[in-house]
Amino acid sequence: MSMTATPPVLAETRTVSAQGAVFALAAASLAMSVDPSVHNIAFVGAANQLGMTGDQRSLVASIGTLCIAASILATGSLGDRLGRKRIMLGGLLLATVASVVTALARNTAMFTLGRVLAGVGYAASFGLAFALLRAVAPQEAQLSRAVAHWLALQTFGVVVLGLFGGYLAGVGWRIAYLLPGAIAVLAFFYCLFRVPEAKADDAGPFDAIGLVLVAIGLVSALYGVSNSASAGWGSSRVLIPLGVGLLVLLAFAIYELRLQRPAFPIRLFADPEMAAAGVTGIAFNLGNAIIVLQLSLLWSICIATRRLR
Repeated sequence: MSMTATPPVLAETRTVSAQGAVFALAAASLAMSVDPSVHNIAFVGAANQLGMTGDQRSLVASIGTLCIAASILATGSLGDRLGRKRIMLGGLLLATVASVVTALARNTAMFTLGRVLAGVGYAASFGLAFALLRAVAPQEAQLSRAVAHWLALQTFGVVVLGLFGGYLAGVGWRIAYLLPGAIAVLAFFYCLFRVPEAKADDAGPFDAIGLVLVAIGLVSALYGVSNSASAGWGSSRVLIPLGVGLLVLLAFAIYELRLQRPAFPIRLFADPEMAAAGVTGIAFNLGNAIIVLQLSLLWSICIATRRLR
């Protein structure tokens, strides 16, 4: 999704308060930011009550993240063509539905469906909320301030609502999973009136092949990594999906380099600063994922062991 093109409908939405729009976009992305804190605590109770096996816990704990990785480029590309606000609002509605499905889950399959829907919804709402900052603050100085305010609101919201989510998880895991959905539905109505619409000036053809390749590659590779906790790094359950994922991602890179208008502009990483920023971002998110997702599995094992005693 491009943040460099000025949206063609921006002139029609100048009456919108930039400060209010930034606050609305922060609210739109807050659901995804709060979800890991809630999921990390509430998943233990959900897994125990729904009778998930060890392998199921390993997969379901990270299925939402897998779906975010698989769909964030696709939702961004759709936003460039159909309208970033429109797709973002659709993502917020999907995240709300996902929250209800997860909270009402009676079995592992229904719970997994809720987490899958949540991942797709968060990919659309978070990614496009960030992209819409350009529509709210088109000048570079304005954009810098808008991003700073967006990040500050995100941080404050995650701390406060993360603590509240932990309290709700103590009351019951079902009510805890409703918190991200409640944030999403409130953000939907706030953004509906506060945020301007924006599209890419010239998005080019929709890169369906590239988007499918990157989704398959990321999901396969991350699925292999997620199996390492229960099967070990030398297991075929890890090596096969990881190897397939890396091969598909290599095919994706080769395919994208041959396109003039790729979904993911790999040539940008020829810039050393861009490459360094990308590596830093990957390292940070990898470490964060290990801490947030694996901690819930460790807690689940500890609680199960204590009950057996």
